[in-house]
Amino acid sequence: MSAENTIGHNATRDDAVTMYHLGQFRVAKKDKASADGEYSSFLSRLESKGIDKAAAKEALKIVESGNAAEQLDYWAKVSCYCRLLGAPLESNQPDLFVTTPTEQTPEEKAAEQGFGSGVLGDGQDHCPHSFEQPLGQVWMNAWHEGCRVRHGLQGEEKAEASAEQPAAADDEPQADIEDDLDQGVELS
Repeated sequence: MSAENTIGHNATRDDAVTMYHLGQFRVAKKDKASADGEYSSFLSRLESKGIDKAAAKEALKIVESGNAAEQLDYWAKVSCYCRLLGAPLESNQPDLFVTTPTEQTPEEKAAEQGFGSGVLGDGQDHCPHSFEQPLGQVWMNAWHEGCRVRHGLQGEEKAEASAEQPAAADDEPQADIEDDLDQGVELS
């Protein structure tokens, strides 16, 4: 072993590099565990609000797939077939798949999309219309309203979270070190 490859007692530079990467791995693993805990806690809060987390995950996956229409058509057929095979779905359940009314005007559709984007926290770049056009303005006004609703809901969440936090116990007053030094008190 050459002297330039020696780092410390029985450790080579290669060992040090490996140790460094293992340390990074350990930190990343701790960060992931913390994030996983926060994610699990978030999902539990969703469930306490009446959200089915498995259904929410599936819906998000479908929407992010880019072919939501195809997948929803598939699930509509699955539910129809289940009903026909005797599953406990009633034939008078037309609202199984809630759809946008076909009689919507372009303005109503733009307003619905803008409001939804605002509540979801999507940016203005999600507007499918030119901002100089009337539909762009309708979308934008509804987006702002959706943002106001989202901020209100976030405020409610924060208030609920702070109400659930136990008050910190302040059993012993904390000494102010600078005051003690000014008064000539010896610190041990």
